[in-house]
This record gives sequence, C-alpha cells and structure tokens, in this order.
Amino acid sequence: MVIGSKTYTWDDTLLITTDLAKHNLRVEHSLDDTEIATFIKAAYQDVEGYLNRVLLNQTINYLVDSDDDEFTFTLSQPESFDSIGDIIGTSTDGTKETATTKTIAFDGYKVTVSNIVFPTITDLASYQMSIAYLPKLLNDCINQAVYLTITNYYENRNSVIVGTVARELPLGVSHIIQKHKYQLI
Repeated sequence: MVIGSKTYTWDDTLLITTDLAKHNLRVEHSLDDTEIATFIKAAYQDVEGYLNRVLLNQTINYLVDSDDDEFTFTLSQPESFDSIGDIIGTSTDGTKETATTKTIAFDGYKVTVSNIVFPTITDLASYQMSIAYLPKLLNDCINQAVYLTITNYYENRNSVIVGTVARELPLGVSHIIQKHKYQLI
C-alpha cells in the first residue's frame, strides 16, 4: 500500500512575489498580504493543474508498506524528474534507519526502486522516500496567467456573485497558456 503527499518548495526568484501581486492588484495597504500570498500559491497550483505540468519545485513523499519489495511509479513528465532522496525504513518497534543500498531503474515514464537494503532492520514495517521534481517551464505567459488567476481570486472572494453574469474573459487564462498544456500521446 502506498500513501503519497505533495509538498511545494517556493523559490521567490522564479515566482510572483506578494509585492508584485499587490502592484498588479493596485493594493497599497498591507491588510490583505496574507490572503494575497495564499492566492499566489493557489494560482500557481491551479495553473499547474490545468497544464498538467510541473511549474514549481516540489517533492512527493511516499510511505510504502513493507510487503512491497519494489516500488514503481509513473512520471507524467519525465523531463521534470530530478531525484529520489534517502529511503528511510521503520521497523515494527519504531526504529528508523536509512537504506544503504537501492537500485533505481528509469525507463522513459516509469521509475522502479528495488533492492532496498536496511543493514540492521530485520522486521521492516514500512519505508518512506521522497521524489523531487524541478520545473522546466516557467515563463512570462505562465506568470501572466497566474496574475489573471490571482486577480480573479482577489476580486471574487465569495462563492456567490450577485448582480452580474459571470463568464470567462476572451483571451483569458486558458487562451494564454493553452499552448503549454502537456498532453500524453
């Protein structure tokens, strides 16, 4: 059994900062800074999900049941795959140890981790590993789509809009980033 979780590593040199977002929103006060920072992260994740591409540095952590002798996962974007971190095993008594040996096979879209050796653990309960991805695509078009998404989040903070008809703007977010959408063939 595998349980996974995704965590993002934010690198402000590549991303829209709170100050840039505030300038774009024409916000001159600091009352909404925390909310705007949240909108920035949500907008990048939203655009990333639409494109089905890795846009942000991210790590996926996996917890694997000890019954699995090898662990195989499929990459939707092999060009973004960076590395597999330390594999840490946990024994049934709670003792933790880092694997001293592992074999990693990369075959196009499929990665298999096998031959995992923990020298002193004899009764392995589970092990965990992290897989890092690095973005290969982050450009002005994508950031413009993120700006538009941040603006939408900021201006439409309620789930219901009264007194207007909502519709997508022509030449909006999807138009800007459609050409960057990753599609499996």
